[in-house]
Amino acid sequence: MIIGVRHCLVALVLALAAIDAQEVPISTPIPGSFAIPFQLPLANGSMYSFDPRAISRPLVGFVHSEQDPFSRQVLQREDQLTAFFLQDPAPNVDVLALGVDDQSQHRVQKVLQAAVAKLQPAQQQFWQDRMLFANASVLALNSTAPSLVTLVQQWVTLKRQITWTTHSTSESVDRLDGIFQYCNIVEWDNHSPSSPLESYPPGGAPLVLVDNACGTTASLQGQFALVHMSQGTCTPDQAAKAVIKQGARGVLLLANSSDELVLLGQGLSSRFKGSSSADYCCIFLGSFEDQGLWDGNDDHGFCSMLPASASLLAAVKSGEGVNITYTTTPRLGAYFGFDHLGRYSEMGSPLNPTLMLVGWHAQYLEYLQRLDYNLSQPALTVPVFHPAIGEQASVVVNMPDTRGFNDLEMESRLSCEGAFDLDCDMWDHVHTVSVTCIDDHGELTVDNELLGALGEQDVQPSELGRWITPYRRRVGHWVTPSKQYLAQFSNAKSCNFTLAASDNGHPWVFELTLRFLQDNQSAPLVQGQPTHLFRLFNTSSQSTFDKTYNDRPTLSVPAPTTSGLHCYISAIITGHGSMEFLPSRHTFEVNGKLNVSVAYMEPLDQLGCAKKVREGVEPNGHGAIWFGRDGWCNGWKIAPWVVDITSAILPGENNKIRYFAEQYNVTTNQFTEPNASNGYMRLTSNLVFSITSST
Repeated sequence: MIIGVRHCLVALVLALAAIDAQEVPISTPIPGSFAIPFQLPLANGSMYSFDPRAISRPLVGFVHSEQDPFSRQVLQREDQLTAFFLQDPAPNVDVLALGVDDQSQHRVQKVLQAAVAKLQPAQQQFWQDRMLFANASVLALNSTAPSLVTLVQQWVTLKRQITWTTHSTSESVDRLDGIFQYCNIVEWDNHSPSSPLESYPPGGAPLVLVDNACGTTASLQGQFALVHMSQGTCTPDQAAKAVIKQGARGVLLLANSSDELVLLGQGLSSRFKGSSSADYCCIFLGSFEDQGLWDGNDDHGFCSMLPASASLLAAVKSGEGVNITYTTTPRLGAYFGFDHLGRYSEMGSPLNPTLMLVGWHAQYLEYLQRLDYNLSQPALTVPVFHPAIGEQASVVVNMPDTRGFNDLEMESRLSCEGAFDLDCDMWDHVHTVSVTCIDDHGELTVDNELLGALGEQDVQPSELGRWITPYRRRVGHWVTPSKQYLAQFSNAKSCNFTLAASDNGHPWVFELTLRFLQDNQSAPLVQGQPTHLFRLFNTSSQSTFDKTYNDRPTLSVPAPTTSGLHCYISAIITGHGSMEFLPSRHTFEVNGKLNVSVAYMEPLDQLGCAKKVREGVEPNGHGAIWFGRDGWCNGWKIAPWVVDITSAILPGENNKIRYFAEQYNVTTNQFTEPNASNGYMRLTSNLVFSITSST
């Protein structure tokens, strides 16, 4: 029996279900299991048939609710509607838009069809062929699509609310949280309680009224403040910022009766400009610079807007004492999907209101479809971890004869115990795998190995691969090109693989398989057949990215004299701590005459990691997954950087290799010497020689 946060949530929803249990299958739809077929009458008069045995393309869906401020914002943000319909390339995925009631169904169809009508003719045709609108609200579809109704009934989303109480009254009002990272958000991000069903803060907190938010000078230290957005008051963002500036722990803006709720922080995003030393305080303000209201403290920076509530306003003004908690209430599932094999697929976390939640889900399902096709190609597979559960694992693998293969890739999967995303760990950590191999004579196939225990922050020189865990997602599946490591395995009799990870008590389930290929048709990073591999620089004992980071000796590596010789540097590099959101540049100097560099500029792009969903980044994690990072993203493999240095190599001689790194100064827009005492690098690098045949 699988027990987890999501199962508790499903149990709660089943207890609240309004549909007769005899009309709905009682089995819980489990992500990754095959879906039950259904038929769906569409608004255009046709019938959509879903059968996992005959699926033409993946399907993503969402259920709109006009009663949910978050859901309304998804349709009101025109820039995000444009971003969805102008995805380039557009995902070849069907999109099903449903409504919780007739009003919601009419609204979602009207808004999305209007957005499609603004597109160019070819784009219009593309989306008209893929946008599906039911002819009735979701609960009215039970006769033809009972399995779909079951899915949205059990895969609920949680409508965000504020529950306020006095000695005689208790009421709940809907809330619209500001953009995450501009504001802190309860329940939906990795800084929240482990269960989104928990109220916050425990036991509640008193609410104080602020009459003139932008003119207040009184200390609000540690308070939750209510601001009534009456006529003549400053803008919502100005009011929220002024209250937080006075030390408030959180701010609730109460709308006038006729006003639509405002999404705080919308439109304030811009390129991240932190301090040149990448102080950690600035990271949490992320792309919002000094305009952000959140300082990174888990207990501060909450900002939300509430619909007009005469009873709440009167209670606060009466002075009888109002206590508040941030709460949630289930509503019919807002997001779901079916992959190319007809299996149930979770969307992830609806952290910020944008239709790109659906867009990123669609992109990832299309990525998984391409990945499955690529993995169907012939290969000699060598299982390594199947699976490894937890923070440490080691296995000795007897290796087959791989000398007839000319390419190598690593297939990896990352999931967690349980069945749903919410059963997974909430933080991003490193998974690193190292390997040492011996040949028939008991000799190491690569010299200069460092044996011993692994730690997450310090990687081994013998590192084979690196992965970053997601914020509570369980659908990681990747292939990492690894031809440069063929030399290590070609004469190996057995290899010892070691995994080091971190999981905060919620174990990850990691799988790793080596795939040896012949006549790979894709353009390889390394030409010819790898024959020698030498360890270069690593951060096993020197990782802090300060002024001492570049104090490293120049290495001397002998080169073979074989004709057809090629030489490459392969490196796995990621920046962490205060370097997570600051670019770094890494340079290898070869024989004093060639400098090759790689610069990770993605931290300057607030959507740097969201743009890589098509390449395998797990989307919609329970945290700010979209920000670019220094050489990595949450829920992704780390692809080695491979560069050709053949032109600078001296065959038959010792070759001098020097390495140094720099950090980016966002004030001068230039790279400078490392000075981030709270930042560190994880680096492993190798020199690879390969031979191309003359025939």
